[in-house]
Amino acid sequence: MAGSGNHDAFVMQMIAVQTRLYAYVLSLVLDRERASEILQQTNLVMLEKAGEFEEGTNFSAWAYRVAFYEVLADRRKRSREKHLFNDELLALVASHSSTIGDSLDDRSVALEDCLSYLPDRHRQLITQRYRPGGSVAALAESLRKTPAAVSTLLYRIRSELLECTQKKLSHARS
Repeated sequence: MAGSGNHDAFVMQMIAVQTRLYAYVLSLVLDRERASEILQQTNLVMLEKAGEFEEGTNFSAWAYRVAFYEVLADRRKRSREKHLFNDELLALVASHSSTIGDSLDDRSVALEDCLSYLPDRHRQLITQRYRPGGSVAALAESLRKTPAAVSTLLYRIRSELLECTQKKLSHARS
């Protein structure tokens, strides 16, 4: 990576993939503490190998591959433990997990896009309902409507979002 702009972009991509990368590692090791340790090691390796990443290629796929090798390295270190999956099964689970991660990425992008098409009022309702601590009762109180009326409105908005995301995903596949 030549300049600091490239380094900053690389770090931003690393930050963006952290949650999915942790879920991927966790699906392979089934232990939160180990998954956190492996993710930290994966981040160090990615920073060390930043110059090997080719701009314009799939960063997530590259990060998953680095994480997979770190899981294998961790397995070698812990090879004396019982209950380890064989390497073929681990590779199969890893392949399936990364595919699921890509599918979730596509869905998230489609949902974000569809949210942007909603009227501001509807987008705010969805945001308020699904933020931590958000509830239909609290929304109903703030809107001076019955919880049933708010639930009906949220149902209609969610149906609209579902239809929009399904259309976007089907267009993306074709």
